Amino acid sequence: MKRLVLAFAMAASAIAQAAPALPDNNFIYVIGSGQVGVPPDQARIEVTLKASGPDHAKAFAQLQVDSRAVIAAAVSLGVGDKAIDAHKISKSYRYESNSYSSGSRPTLMELQQTVQFELNDLDKTVELADRVMKMQSVTGVDTSFSVADVRAGEAAATAKAAMDAQQRAQEVAKLFGRKLGKATALSMESDGAMRDHFGGSGRAGGGSTLEAVSVMGNRQRANYRMPNTIDFSARLYIVYALE
Repeated sequence: MKRLVLAFAMAASAIAQAAPALPDNNFIYVIGSGQVGVPPDQARIEVTLKASGPDHAKAFAQLQVDSRAVIAAAVSLGVGDKAIDAHKISKSYRYESNSYSSGSRPTLMELQQTVQFELNDLDKTVELADRVMKMQSVTGVDTSFSVADVRAGEAAATAKAAMDAQQRAQEVAKLFGRKLGKATALSMESDGAMRDHFGGSGRAGGGSTLEAVSVMGNRQRANYRMPNTIDFSARLYIVYALE
């Protein structure tokens, strides 16, 4: 029972913080919601490659050969140099014993590189992801979609939320024989857009711009799901005067 009371108190506190300050005169307080779907117009592909071996130089040389092959596949589809980032490289060691200790020697060098591509052609995005997925050196592919003009999507969602709030307020005022006045106070929440991922896992719509879902590669064609839209949502808390 105490937990239930505490949860209710926390929820009431959160609503109170979102709501604007209430006036002393007659008013109506409403919440309006709006959501719009904007077709994606840009995509990002992150390709993970690995190379390993007892010789660091040979492992690194092999990684360079593999990354060049991935980059060549992108260039053949018209991806420019400025849209390619291949600087993320990490390394790790395997030792003779299960844990590192003084005097133990590494028996294996493991290198990992992430190559990232930014594309504005969505059809080429799917084709590139399919090509690199077939390469033996590729161990992971993370592909996502987004929109370039985030502000336009947020503005459209906010406009819908404003219309929804006004309609709700007018309906309630009419029920009580009152006339809706001007908006006297408001506050807003915006969820923005999600960079929507395709592959074996992930979800469409909602979330934040930076939310990411990793899709690990395999040797078969991935079940790509290109989203029709990227969702933007907004919520307005508005106080209207009553006449």
